[in-house]
Amino acid sequence: MKPLLDVLVILDALEKEGSFAAASAKLFKTPSALSYTIHRLESDLNIQLLDRSGHRARFTPSGQMLLEKGREVLHIARELEIRAVKLQQGGRIAFVWRWTAPFPWRCSRRQSRHFINNSR
Repeated sequence: MKPLLDVLVILDALEKEGSFAAASAKLFKTPSALSYTIHRLESDLNIQLLDRSGHRARFTPSGQMLLEKGREVLHIARELEIRAVKLQQGGRIAFVWRWTAPFPWRCSRRQSRHFINNSR
């Protein structure tokens, strides 16, 4: 079986795009590659994810459940990736230097306040 996240991305794209052709274009894969990957997952799990009897493939109840839970997994995986990038960048410290007028001076010159606050 292909890595699970790849399969979940395929299922998500298939549902969002509505067809194998559109999903394959979005993912830069051939429709047969997507079909094979989903068929392989169905075989590995011994469940039918798609009803292919009509003009368009539709998710079975099992497929719909896997899609919904898979989207949760994809969301968590994306969050983890973002956090990992932030952790990697966490060692960098950026300093922003800005002159701030002394408080008594600002109070005595309220008309200047707009200029001071917007002079970033």
